Amino acid sequence: MARKSLPTQQLLQNFTDSIILCPIPFPRRTIPPMHPGPRLLLLFPLATLLACGSSSPSPSASTTSNFSNWQIRMLYGTSSTTVGMFTGALQISNGLVTGSLMPYPDASTKCMAPSQSFAVTGTLDASNNLILSVPMAGAGTATITAALPANPEAVTNGSFQIAGGTCVMSATPMTISQFASATGTYIGTLTVIDMTGNPVPGDTITATAVLTQSATPNNLGEFPLSGTITATGACNDRATLIGTLVAGGGLDSFVTGPVFIAEIDPTASTISGAVFIDPTAADTRCYAAFNGTLTRQ
Repeated sequence: MARKSLPTQQLLQNFTDSIILCPIPFPRRTIPPMHPGPRLLLLFPLATLLACGSSSPSPSASTTSNFSNWQIRMLYGTSSTTVGMFTGALQISNGLVTGSLMPYPDASTKCMAPSQSFAVTGTLDASNNLILSVPMAGAGTATITAALPANPEAVTNGSFQIAGGTCVMSATPMTISQFASATGTYIGTLTVIDMTGNPVPGDTITATAVLTQSATPNNLGEFPLSGTITATGACNDRATLIGTLVAGGGLDSFVTGPVFIAEIDPTASTISGAVFIDPTAADTRCYAAFNGTLTRQ
């Protein structure tokens, strides 16, 4: 007999009861996707914000729009470090790099408070050698180096380290890439998942996401994402995204309402590991969690 999915609030409350996240604003920023294991297991704690409600006001918008979305993440399999990832908004002009990056401190070390963004200075020379410096107040100064490919949306290897402060760490291998805008129409089949993240056979929807990513980052270097998700099949719905942000390859919702959490590839051609839940839908079957991949049309 097919497993039944749990109602949304019960599904999310099960994770809330076992992982205390609500007192920490934007907990995903302390859980970078640097540990081996299914992406889905990382997504469920993020979705507990539905049960808690966002405990911080939405970040304010930046006044500059000539930025692109970047992610620096340590390689999988690397031993535990104080900071596992940076995301942010960078602009490059005449070999000079400016913008801001937000570090994701490892939840086990808690070397600094989450949800902080720091100004970046750096250079990109004629051979595409990138050097970034990120002074992080009392947490130390991060230095990020990489030889970028001709196409900055191609993932390439590099290294970062942090000197001084509470988050000091030695040179650590990492990947870096620019991420294309997620603006576009994406379509795919999503399957209902149970509380353990396993699919429920036969319960699927066809999801169409029409998305617009702002060209203007907020003060944390994240890019607001607006749009709608239309679902047909196991449930029928047209959800309007609220409080959704793109940071590097991550797409997360932060307010009570339709939840859309996923990973985006650097070219923004696919949205994978997507979890869609709409506890506001008129069709209560949409209270379940749906998971799958959407492809840009």
